[in-house]
Amino acid sequence: MPLEEWLASAIKRACEETRFGMPGKRTEEQEIKVMLMNKAESLLKDIGMKEYEAKAFTSIVKCGTCSAEQINKMSRIPLTRVYETMQSLQKLGIVTVLNTRPKKYKLISVDAINNIIEHKKKLMQQELERSGTIIKEIKSLIPKNVAENPEEMREGLWIFKGRETAIRKIMERRRTLKGRYSRSAMT
Repeated sequence: MPLEEWLASAIKRACEETRFGMPGKRTEEQEIKVMLMNKAESLLKDIGMKEYEAKAFTSIVKCGTCSAEQINKMSRIPLTRVYETMQSLQKLGIVTVLNTRPKKYKLISVDAINNIIEHKKKLMQQELERSGTIIKEIKSLIPKNVAENPEEMREGLWIFKGRETAIRKIMERRRTLKGRYSRSAMT
């Protein structure tokens, strides 16, 4: 089973098993559910969700349809950050905003977390394309005859004692290379 599917099913199971209200005095079963939700939050962060997004996601799973205030109380996300977090989850296609007053948020589907993976794939593809373009540009800037001579490549590491010795060797190498390139330019 691919990692994406396993992660989605693990989070889905954890979320389905933990639909319960606000914490108070918890039973052993509720404690287990809290641990599962904490694990779900951790897994969500592992696939790229930010901390507040993961907490908001699990809060919505707990209550089904939530207002910003409910999410704030359950997740301890500052109220001002709840709105931007929910907007981020909405852009990812994970939650929908209900046309109510006050605004309420509803989970579209637990399977919608696959959108995070798809979003990450798109970003990675863009980065790969950008990197490929940069590499091509770098290659176009470097002269083609650099390090074509295998003998030059073997002489890549020099160790000297003293500054004068190093300067002398560099000057000798420079004269050698100058002569080589000026001769090749004549032919």
